[in-house]
Amino acid sequence: MKTRNPKTINSLYIHIPFCRHLCFYCDFPKLLLNHDFETKYMKMLLIELKAQKINHKLKTIYIGGGTPSCVNLLPLLKALQKYINAKTEFTIEANVLDINEQLLRTYQHYRVNRLSLGIQSTHDKLLKVLGREHTKVDVFNKIKLIKKYINNINIDLIYGFKELTNKLLVDELNDYLRLNVNHISTYSLEIHPGTKFYNDHRKELDSSLVREQFDIIYDNLTRHGYIRYETSNFAKKGYQAKHNLTYWKDEEYYGIGLGAASFIGQYRYKNTLNFFEYLKGRFISQKEKITLADDKKYYLMLNLRLADGINLKDYQHRFKTNLLDEKKTSIQSLKVRKLVKTNYNNLVTTYEGSMLLDIILEELF
Repeated sequence: MKTRNPKTINSLYIHIPFCRHLCFYCDFPKLLLNHDFETKYMKMLLIELKAQKINHKLKTIYIGGGTPSCVNLLPLLKALQKYINAKTEFTIEANVLDINEQLLRTYQHYRVNRLSLGIQSTHDKLLKVLGREHTKVDVFNKIKLIKKYINNINIDLIYGFKELTNKLLVDELNDYLRLNVNHISTYSLEIHPGTKFYNDHRKELDSSLVREQFDIIYDNLTRHGYIRYETSNFAKKGYQAKHNLTYWKDEEYYGIGLGAASFIGQYRYKNTLNFFEYLKGRFISQKEKITLADDKKYYLMLNLRLADGINLKDYQHRFKTNLLDEKKTSIQSLKVRKLVKTNYNNLVTTYEGSMLLDIILEELF
């Protein structure tokens, strides 16, 4: 098993839990914005950051939430400058309605070079269904403004709910294409306990209808130059999300903030979800030592989400074994069912296989 080498940990995730408004579907660690809580939280966040003892430049920094754009990030942005160089991908998640010239100038000054905008839809009626407060006009105006300061933009798209007809989805995709951003993340609506949708007894859409909608998304985006480089993510060439690739390649990363996860050496950590415990400096709630078997499972599960799949040489280097020999019977069965294939030195899923990852993983595990 590998041991910690801090210089190989190149990514940092920072969680900001505050939101001005709680969306109906979101189950991430979050709470309504409270300026007293915000001040206390940001103070503890800087303490946790310092405790990581990062003494080198990072390849990626990602501030997610919640809604990072609704709080004063200035002290954090200043503290992060020591970890940034010209090659660092620095992403902040933002709400459409928070975007303004002053905010963008601040982000640009502190070397933020990528924004992830939670637009979810460009239909006003569907935005209300999802509990979003912006409009289609807001989306187009704010993205036009963002492009004056930051070129690398991700936008989110939620599909797989009853109000979204296939016709509306096609119209929506045409809007997304007109926005002409570099990256689009897609999410099938899932109903999680603790959300308004769950409390309202909303049901998830039948899986066959969800699949039909994703096929429409895939067809439209790939025909217009977007590469599906991961199960749910599309990017123009050269604009794949470097930070998220850290996760999908099963590489190590730091994570700070409420509910944040870390992968360091032989351990996976999970921070507390209890806001008041976090404010007391009791950051970590779970610490899991990874066995060799678990390490292989994480590696397979995450890398198979990528269009490039599993690099067989990398697998052999990491685990000192040949995957094609180790899982020979399972891989052959999956090939016969046309769910996976070998592509040069990689084991990759077919399009159908990418839709049935759970079945592939059951076979491999």
